[in-house]
Amino acid sequence: MYLIIKKVISKTVQPRKLVLETLEIDKSSYYVYSKALRDEELAKNAFLKSKIKRIFHEHKSRYGARRIKEQLKRENVTIARNTVAKYMKIMDIESLQSKSFRPKTTLSKHNLGYFPNLLAKNSPHLPPKKINKIWVAELATSKQLCKAFVIWQ
Repeated sequence: MYLIIKKVISKTVQPRKLVLETLEIDKSSYYVYSKALRDEELAKNAFLKSKIKRIFHEHKSRYGARRIKEQLKRENVTIARNTVAKYMKIMDIESLQSKSFRPKTTLSKHNLGYFPNLLAKNSPHLPPKKINKIWVAELATSKQLCKAFVIWQ
């Protein structure tokens, strides 16, 4: 019943006191109910904040609002992504973006020597006389020496 009264009060332009008097509801009982609702909402917010913080720290600050929302969904807690983002902002926590993977292209610390540059400025093969006459590629595999080769047709 009090929930209906709360909706009526929020949608009307009439003062709260007038609505309560019209419906013959004691003012103090309405305020006790509304305080209980606020306390329940505060407890729910504290519960959600603790869950969000736990998930955030479990995943080393890498989870943002989307991933945290999905993790909460797996834990049977229903919450909107924007709400998670709002709580993260309130708690002043931001996810860290991991550095993108950048593969090493050469392993140049070795004692095996190097291949000569066959396409140097003074090479007899430059400039090529026709298209597709010189192809250059680099082969690299993990923990092996990078080898360059040139193919002439």
